[in-house]
Amino acid sequence: MILFVLITLTSLQGVKAWGSLGHATIAYIAQNYVTDEVASWAQGVLNDTSDSYLANIASWADTYRATTAGSWSSSFHYIDAEDNPPSDCNVDYDRDCGDAGCSVSAIANYTQRVGDGRLSAANTAQALKFLVHLIGDITQPLHDEAYETGGNDVDVTYQGYSDNLHSDWDTYIPETLVGGYSLSDAQSWASNLTSEIDSGDYKSLAASWIDGDDVNEALNTALRWAQDANVYVCTVVMPDGAAALEALDDLYPIYYDSVIPTVELQVAKGGYRLGNWLNLIYKEEVAKRDLDATDGPKRGADQYLPDLLGRPKVKIIESPVPEPNDDQVIIKVVVSGSNPKDWKVPNFIDKVVNQGDDIAGIVHQVGANVTEFKPGDRVFAFHEMLAPAHTTAHIPKSTTFEEAATIPLAALTAACGLVGKLDLPQPWAPAKEPIPLVIYGAASAVGIYVVQLALRANIHPIIAVAGKSQDHVKSFIDPSKGDTVIDYRDGDDAVVEGIKRAAQGQKLLYAYDAVSEKGSYTNLAKALTPGAKLTTVLPVKDEDVPGIHVFKTMVGSVHDYEKDLGFVYLRYFAKGLQDGWFKPQPHEIVPGGLNGIQTGLDNLKHGKANAIKYVFRIEDTN
Repeated sequence: MILFVLITLTSLQGVKAWGSLGHATIAYIAQNYVTDEVASWAQGVLNDTSDSYLANIASWADTYRATTAGSWSSSFHYIDAEDNPPSDCNVDYDRDCGDAGCSVSAIANYTQRVGDGRLSAANTAQALKFLVHLIGDITQPLHDEAYETGGNDVDVTYQGYSDNLHSDWDTYIPETLVGGYSLSDAQSWASNLTSEIDSGDYKSLAASWIDGDDVNEALNTALRWAQDANVYVCTVVMPDGAAALEALDDLYPIYYDSVIPTVELQVAKGGYRLGNWLNLIYKEEVAKRDLDATDGPKRGADQYLPDLLGRPKVKIIESPVPEPNDDQVIIKVVVSGSNPKDWKVPNFIDKVVNQGDDIAGIVHQVGANVTEFKPGDRVFAFHEMLAPAHTTAHIPKSTTFEEAATIPLAALTAACGLVGKLDLPQPWAPAKEPIPLVIYGAASAVGIYVVQLALRANIHPIIAVAGKSQDHVKSFIDPSKGDTVIDYRDGDDAVVEGIKRAAQGQKLLYAYDAVSEKGSYTNLAKALTPGAKLTTVLPVKDEDVPGIHVFKTMVGSVHDYEKDLGFVYLRYFAKGLQDGWFKPQPHEIVPGGLNGIQTGLDNLKHGKANAIKYVFRIEDTN
């Protein structure tokens, strides 16, 4: 049996939120609260210098999803809260965000994309268009509710016409209030709501609408917005349930009068939040990167920054046992490990792909040229069940299959970067003089193996940057030789100053960035000595790290031009396990074997694996 990861982005049936009037109004309100710099940036991204630059594209996402090309985005317009209104309203991300993504994951995704700076002008504009629309969607209570299909299945009468509750909230109730749906109508409504925010009923509330909003925690922020709107399903939208509304002769005027204050409140919230969100994106991402959003593609950046929506779909496929070539080993997999790339890589390709790079098991068959292994040997390998012999090694008796499955990809990535890119001393030829080394993301799977190899090579001081799992890093390093841990949660300035201070006046000429995102490399660029070497695990633009020599570490090189490195180091890891100095990454066995892989991928995607590796025991598959 071979494990394949099959990617499908399922398009679910969606519905409009607010309608063109509500979305344009939210956009106009946002325009009133963005800074001049943000307005100029957004106008450049959208190639629209008019006074309606956001309002003009506020409903683009609805138009796009109605096309064949855009149907994949339908599920991004809502999150289906599987709660129980009117008695209980709540939103749970893991429960309610479907396989194809939802409004919460979409907002998080497009927040990342619009501020990254590596996308083409067209994809940056698309990301901004999605954000403007989806932040409006998420404030409409029925777009945060699964009950009666978000109100679409609640048949009601409004002003003498038979329709459904959702369409009334989206379109007809707002249009009744305003008296139209043109851009000028939206601009007038936005002006009134802006006055309420600045000096009216909303003045005392506005600060709470954006309290805690953080583009670095975009998913949690968007989830909080959805939870805020969802509450109104129980208290305002249908406080007595769907049947009570269907029994009414007409929703107008009694029901209409009861909900209008909430409709206006939510539209005002959406606009104020959108304006603040764009300001935060610009401050935290665009301005820091000196992004010129009207530039064309940057070194194939779109290839490396995929649209991270949806979720890798796991499909178990029966496949015949292959025959090895002369230099291959067939391994009966006992345990398979996982890596962040297992959910990221499928976004780059549109085909079935086997993601089995970390395996531990028993040799089943060997090729004609293989003399190191024989059937029955316990081994771990970097590849699939059909592995090249040079990236396969024996598992010491003291090491379990589960422990061994945490090692190959991450540990080889560590070695490729330290030796192949930074050209630092080998562990068997340790340094004789101090060599300061900065390791960003030291608690990650790659990072902790970088730490161990550096220690073995007598590379000190080790300046490790980590977060809540820093105690794991501290259990390895040697403070007596100047090793220390910097907490990245203290903020960028503190990280940069902490790195410099830890160097104690020595030049910082080497750094391994095991994160390579969210400002890690820009912090390193500020701390390192000009001319230093930096290796990353993801692509980095040269202009983001001026004066630094950047080298991207690609572990696949051990199957190509660094075969000898792969051969030597995998065996060195096995010897280190046997001798006790090399420690496998802490692991968590995911229940269900292969059937648990979907859960593991989702947890990896949502950042739930802190200083651990998920492993899957084949025998647990039910």
